[in-house]
Amino acid sequence: MRSMHLLQAILLVIFLTAGGCRPGLPGSGKEPLNELELVRAWPVEGPGLLEPSGLVMRNGRLFTVADKVNDTVFRVQFEEEVVRLVPYLRFTPPASGAMDWEGIALDDKGTFHLVSEAHARLARINLDGTATWVSPDFREEGRKAGLFQKRNAGLEGITSLGPGHWMAAVEREPRGLIEWNEEETRFTTEIESPSMAALPLLRLPDFAGLDASADGRLLHALFRNAHLVVQLETDSGKWRETTAWSYRALETDPRWAFQAQLHGQAEGLVVDGREVFLILDNNRGGRQADPSDRRPLLLHARIPDRD
Repeated sequence: MRSMHLLQAILLVIFLTAGGCRPGLPGSGKEPLNELELVRAWPVEGPGLLEPSGLVMRNGRLFTVADKVNDTVFRVQFEEEVVRLVPYLRFTPPASGAMDWEGIALDDKGTFHLVSEAHARLARINLDGTATWVSPDFREEGRKAGLFQKRNAGLEGITSLGPGHWMAAVEREPRGLIEWNEEETRFTTEIESPSMAALPLLRLPDFAGLDASADGRLLHALFRNAHLVVQLETDSGKWRETTAWSYRALETDPRWAFQAQLHGQAEGLVVDGREVFLILDNNRGGRQADPSDRRPLLLHARIPDRD
């Protein structure tokens, strides 16, 4: 009888906790979050079974990298039923061993920059087909600021804030932002996050892809474990979430959902006006509807009209 009462108490706590995690608009905690509207979803094919990570757009074309491919930037080629990752730029990595590229960005001149989780640095892909480190290794100073506390929980996204000015996302435990230029590095772990209420039970706050507005004053980030695209604005050097849109219904749609969903799978983000592109890394796992289909996924969604 005592064990039965204990079980009932545990279930009650879980119920109450889950109830407190229902999605709410930033600042309200009550109203449902706006949901991104699906335009189309495509399976992703390429040379081999790739694991795409990061996404960037230039002149209407999308580009990505794969975290286990050290020497290639891929162009996203749209076809009738799939998108295909086509090798666009091959280069010699700036170091030996695995690079674990987790993000891709472009500077004002259209030069690709990639962020390496293995080395915690930003690399520029040169026109001669080589790659050069352009930032320091962020780990030593980042650890002093409370970041990089967990293995395999490092840099996950990169975006340009202007010439020579970059913002990188640190994944989790804790999540954070690193703002860097040649003169200064700023580490941020305290981010005002009303959308934390949308975090499902037993998941930790995290960041994946980043995308900045043209003037660098507005950020969009993947709050992956909450299935959210969040908008962040800066005020006196502090970042706060101002809006959030859920893509949970898209990622869990029976037509597209993957078998393993514990940590969320969106890795790359582009926000172009109201148009949103998400690239999902399923770690080569199968779909719920067809376990033999282990292709990643590209989602084209749209921010709903507020009217």
